[in-house]
Amino acid sequence: IGTVAFEAHYTPVRNAAGEVTGLFGVATDITDRKGLEAQLRHAQKMEAVGRLAGGVAHDFNNLLTVVKGHSEVMLGKMSPSDPLRLSAEEIQKAGARGVLLTRQLLAFSRKNVTTPEVLDLADVVRDMESMLHRLIGEDVRLLTRTGAYPLRVRADRGQMEQVLANLAVNSRDAMPTGGGLVIEVSATELTGQEPESGMNLPAGPYVALTVSDEGCGMAPEVIGHLFEPFFTTKEQGKGTGLGLSVVYGIVRQSGGDIQVESSSGNGATFRILLPRVGGPEPAAPSDTTGPPALKGQGRGLILLVEDEEAVRALARDFLGVLGYEVIEANSGEEAFALFDRHRASVRAVVSDIVMPGISGLDLARRLVALKPSLKMLLVSGYAKESLTDSNFGREGFAFLQKPYTLEDFGRRLAELLSASSVGS
Repeated sequence: IGTVAFEAHYTPVRNAAGEVTGLFGVATDITDRKGLEAQLRHAQKMEAVGRLAGGVAHDFNNLLTVVKGHSEVMLGKMSPSDPLRLSAEEIQKAGARGVLLTRQLLAFSRKNVTTPEVLDLADVVRDMESMLHRLIGEDVRLLTRTGAYPLRVRADRGQMEQVLANLAVNSRDAMPTGGGLVIEVSATELTGQEPESGMNLPAGPYVALTVSDEGCGMAPEVIGHLFEPFFTTKEQGKGTGLGLSVVYGIVRQSGGDIQVESSSGNGATFRILLPRVGGPEPAAPSDTTGPPALKGQGRGLILLVEDEEAVRALARDFLGVLGYEVIEANSGEEAFALFDRHRASVRAVVSDIVMPGISGLDLARRLVALKPSLKMLLVSGYAKESLTDSNFGREGFAFLQKPYTLEDFGRRLAELLSASSVGS
């Protein structure tokens, strides 16, 4: 029996002479009220932690942009036999893991709003394969099985990538001396007669994402707590306890369920079922003569606005590699002064959104009012939908989330300027 809380009120009982002859008391069971108060305090504490996590993730994204960007530049200039190439690859791997952790923090702080779409889950796995190789390292043998036909679900692409990355990292950590990791996407059907499956899903067609490893496995008591936030079996400093709880949240939010099969010493298999949906055939690949990130290079002057010096330096280097001319400002106020001097030449502005003083969004609106043909690429460490005004796409402003790669940056800017060419 748990602890029971009471609140007691006493009133003296007096005789005709006014003397106290006893006490009259009423005791009220307030156990439920105390429980609700504790829940409220916990909710307030978690809300504060969430706000802190969101702020930390935003700042961390700036750092990761610099780390991943410069490691990418270094790797692009190194030969396969360069003695420093291994170090550069390890930096890039650490950056990739940092991106994963940042996404977990953003999801935890609810700063990472989903944008569900009909997508081919097999395509997502194929597109992620090279990144997964970097995440798990050379000691782990990765095998993917995706079949030859589309297997579509309605989900957020970034979240599906996060599920894959989290499960792959979890499997890699379970195989410290190496081993095999198999990721498979297949079609399946639930008839409603599979109570032993443990899946809390209605009958119908599903897409199964199965991730199996040859790791150390888990005992039943561990599996029972596996998806709880902050639960981890790793030693201090080795795990956050957020990875699998985030996976579970994403899967359930996407209308699916997840099952785990494992035992000590026998590896683990995570099986995710998501409702299968119809939809249009994937678009045919566009003509890509030459690297897509380099399309449109050298086609005008770019005004770069970023208050973080290290991030601004990286973006400047990226723009230089892509062949653009660059002028740079560290604030909205300085950007106005530069734009006033170079108005005729500036074709596009790349600006951080969250800046002291004038925000990137206010800057974009004011500059476009001065020059309607100007193109704006807004950048942020937050997901677009979590920003105060996330409908700026209707105003023709493009968006890029940090941390970004050279290819991401170049392709987004080239698309923006190509649209400008078509409309002019």
